Amino acid sequence: ETSGRPTGSRISPTMVSSKALLCIIFTVFAASSVHAHTYLNNLIVGGTPLARQDGIRPHPQNAYDSPIASLSNPTGLTSQDMTCGFLPAAANAANKKITVAAGSSVGLQWWHASPGDDVIDAPSHKGPCIAYMARSDNGQGNVWFKIYEKGYDAATGLWCVDQLASQTGVDGKGKGVFAVTIPSDLAPGNYLLRGEIIALHEADRPNGAQPYVSCAELTVTGSGTASPSGAYLTSFPGGYSATDPGIRYNMYASPKPAYIVPGPRIYTAGAASGGGGGGAANTGTTGTNNNDGAAATGTTGTNNNGGGAAAATGTTATNNNGGGSNTGTNNNGSNTGNSNLVADSTSPSGGAGLTPGGAAALAVFVTLAFVALVVGAFLFIKHKKPLLFAAMKMKVQTAV
Repeated sequence: ETSGRPTGSRISPTMVSSKALLCIIFTVFAASSVHAHTYLNNLIVGGTPLARQDGIRPHPQNAYDSPIASLSNPTGLTSQDMTCGFLPAAANAANKKITVAAGSSVGLQWWHASPGDDVIDAPSHKGPCIAYMARSDNGQGNVWFKIYEKGYDAATGLWCVDQLASQTGVDGKGKGVFAVTIPSDLAPGNYLLRGEIIALHEADRPNGAQPYVSCAELTVTGSGTASPSGAYLTSFPGGYSATDPGIRYNMYASPKPAYIVPGPRIYTAGAASGGGGGGAANTGTTGTNNNDGAAATGTTGTNNNGGGAAAATGTTATNNNGGGSNTGTNNNGSNTGNSNLVADSTSPSGGAGLTPGGAAALAVFVTLAFVALVVGAFLFIKHKKPLLFAAMKMKVQTAV
């Protein structure tokens, strides 16, 4: 190998220290741009894990474990990748369709990069787990209905992703697993099952939410006749907007705002003709479609959605979402007026500043930069010291 330098020449210590500093700086910036990674590895049917990727739409090898949207990809939320994952790979059919009975349970098992690992970049990455179905081959249009959601549990202080990354998984289903129930009244046929995890660690900033999406192909059997319609349906892309309270959310705020999982209300068996779905008891006095979270009370109210541990109360109100008392039209959170969203700040302290993740990255950068300076100074002194002594000796000899 020829270097282009005269034989016996030495690399300048300045070059060494500069290269070392550049390498360290590059490493820091590369690390700061890395997103969390997770992907749907396999399904669990009848209590038995299926082979890796059986029945799951393909993933591009270089992007399958990256978020569809992020601060560095602010348009991802409105891209076609939100349907079933990164295109063009996710547009291809799965290797097989998985037969499941209506009313049965299907587990979705996620891993960070390979089976048995840490699932996702926990504990910093937190957020909800969601599942949708669509009686469609391509998932295009207003065809998706939600069958599962799990967000933040105020009683335990845990997000669904916290549980997912634990040894027991969500609701004890196993590490990396959350399980969904196929509605028992669904009409038989071929369906897409869309699994989703949303990481919210940067969602206090615009376009900071990070959705991870994957689809499986199912053949549902049974004698049901239901076909969810109307307000139960949504589309991807289009189902979420950047300002939805479940997408733009400050998880560092204190007190923590009630969290509302994005998307439509959950479809449950028997609800095809309308009515309320969701978690705990919902009370609607002459009210319609009161759903989700804790107890939602709607007196002559319509579409009241209670989020998190708090209760949403709508008296002669329409489309109230979130915790606390809402008065008016299209309120989300604890605000009063028309079309209000939950107010959030850009930092944990409620003002402009860094999130804990940003502060940690800055601390790492400062530390490594300091190390680089120390190493550079050491190399400079080590290699320049003999030259300095030689110059002093020559000066003395000349004077003599």
